Amino acid sequence: FPYGKQETFLESEVKFLSEYFNITILPRNLGDGKIRTIDKKICIDTGLALFGRKKRYSKKFGWLNRSFWLFLIYEKRKLYTVQAIKRINKFAIEYSQVYNFLKKGNIEPPGILYSYWFNGVAFALADYKSKRAKNFKAITKAHGYDVYEEIYQPPFWPLREKVIDKLDKIFFISNDGLKEVSSKYGSRNKMQACKLGIINPFQKPVAISVDIDVLKFLSVSNLYPNKRVFMIAKYLKQFALENPQLKIRWDHYGDGLRLKNVEAELENSPVNFISNIIARIPNTKLLEIISTENYDLLINLSMIEGLPVSMMEAIANGMPIIATNVGGVSEIVNDITGVLIP
Repeated sequence: FPYGKQETFLESEVKFLSEYFNITILPRNLGDGKIRTIDKKICIDTGLALFGRKKRYSKKFGWLNRSFWLFLIYEKRKLYTVQAIKRINKFAIEYSQVYNFLKKGNIEPPGILYSYWFNGVAFALADYKSKRAKNFKAITKAHGYDVYEEIYQPPFWPLREKVIDKLDKIFFISNDGLKEVSSKYGSRNKMQACKLGIINPFQKPVAISVDIDVLKFLSVSNLYPNKRVFMIAKYLKQFALENPQLKIRWDHYGDGLRLKNVEAELENSPVNFISNIIARIPNTKLLEIISTENYDLLINLSMIEGLPVSMMEAIANGMPIIATNVGGVSEIVNDITGVLIP
């Protein structure tokens, strides 16, 4: 952020933060090179992204980093899968790129070092603060993929105890995430639940479909394995087969690694089932679509979640939700706003 199309929910957050802080954003990469429109008061420093173009900060050559080998030794008892080694490599790259950049004196004290993810970047900020900039504060947000260790094999996050020890504050987007980490690692005094919110300029009192002949479903997420969007495709296709008298439309907003899996599920769909897989779009545009398209239902079948912004946006527009009961989802989906499934 703010390059490329990911992390759209940050668009709202920085707007609020800029009212109270002088903000400099250090993106780790420049994505497709296209920058989103943000408040002119916010400074964008591309130095970290350019610094990160060195070979040692790529996934292929992460082993060139001294940090990779140190972290590997530290977590040696957990290295019984290739995935675990890859996870440490990614963590070490995040850490090394940010820490080595800051070490060159590229920021002016004092201030707050803020990572949006509870990952190697958060550790870099905390480690830099503890070793070289004690007049800074190092904080992080914690969401879903960076909180729930059981989705990985083996189930661990690299150097979690050290990261927690060096951070000044960890803000979890759900009560469930806070409980998950504090029950395992303690340090409850450093942790706080701080839920995300939304800006909804198109808010309306209730979403009532004006097209009574078409049942319209919506889903919003990246096409990543844990999001299980292919299951939405599978179940809606089956629902359409079993109810030929209904016209069913499904719009999914978001793209990613598992697009082909979703497309495979949609092959040979019945004539009464129309599906649209739409690439990621700006958050403001998505809010406008949610408000004007009059969808009947939002579906989310993720294996793990923090507290999805897409659900907040749907609820704000009176749209009911069907979602798996994972992470902090039950904190906003209840008998009034939707249905939870196992």
